[in-house]
Parts: sequence; C-alpha cells; structure tokens
Amino acid sequence: MRGVCSSAEINGTEPFDLIEYCENHTINSEEELQEVLDLYIGGSGNTDSDEYSDPSEVISFDLTIDYDNQYVITTTVYETTNTRSSTSGYAEKKYRNNLGIMIFKVRVDGTYSYNGSTCSTTSASGSFTPTPLLGWTSSPVLSTGKSGSKAYARTHGTAYNGTVSQSYSIYLYCDVNGNLSST
Repeated sequence: MRGVCSSAEINGTEPFDLIEYCENHTINSEEELQEVLDLYIGGSGNTDSDEYSDPSEVISFDLTIDYDNQYVITTTVYETTNTRSSTSGYAEKKYRNNLGIMIFKVRVDGTYSYNGSTCSTTSASGSFTPTPLLGWTSSPVLSTGKSGSKAYARTHGTAYNGTVSQSYSIYLYCDVNGNLSST
C-alpha cells in the first residue's frame, strides 16, 4: 500500500510551532525572533528585507500569544529622534500564525512636543501592511488624543481575509518627559 508521508513523519520530528516555541523560550527582540524563524522555517516569516538596518533606537519589545486565534503578536517601539522639546518614533505590531509566517503588520508613527509638564501630538500617520498573497485587507483608522498626562497616536481597524476577521489596535504614547511607549 502506498501513501504520502510528510518530512516530519520520515525524520521523526514534529513540525515547527511558533506558539509552542514561545511558551518554552524567552525572546527579547524582533531580531532574535527572526533568527529563530530563519533557523526553523528558512526566513519565510519576514517580508521586510531591509528592516533590520533601521537606525532607530528600540525602546521596548513585547511578545504575546493569542491562543484563541493562534497568533504570536510582537509589539516594538522605536525612537527616531529626541530633542529637548520634541520626540519622534513609531510602534509596530506584527501578527504571525503558529507556523511563524507573518500575516500582517500595523504601524503608527508620531511626533510629539513636550516640556516636562505637558505634551501633545504634533503629527501622526498609520499603516496596515499585509503579507503578499495571503489575502488580508484592511483600511486602518488613525486617531490622536490625550490619555491622562500622555499624548498618543493610534492606528486601529479590522483586517479581513474571506470570512475571517481580526481586530487590531496599536498606540504610540509620549509622556511629559518625552518617553515613548505602546500598548
């Protein structure tokens, strides 16, 4: 009797599962995650070939697992400029499936003025970038405002792929001392 076997069955190994890997290993940066993906899936988890030559300073990195939708979501905050009274940067959120393939990313950019007692958003932009050929679409909404003593820029919306949908939201906050953060 003849049948079809997967390479995992032949080699006696389980297929790579990014969620399982993240449950058992600490990942501290987007670059570290990409090294793991390069090792296990040959780099197909990244569509940004020049992303890691970005001279921006990484302020924070966070990785969460969405068990309901089987996604690994990373959020990274970057600072591009910071002067005595103004700062600029962006926050980027990437959604990867359990195989490690990025399905889309969202980004919010902001420039803020601050003086130690108050802050405000002076400009902002946002974007939704799907991975080519995977079929996700969205029209992101950009908003700005204040939350307590922080100013923010926000990109949010819902991504669609046939009958499947995924809501997303990413903030870039600036406090009165010019420190950037995200949620």
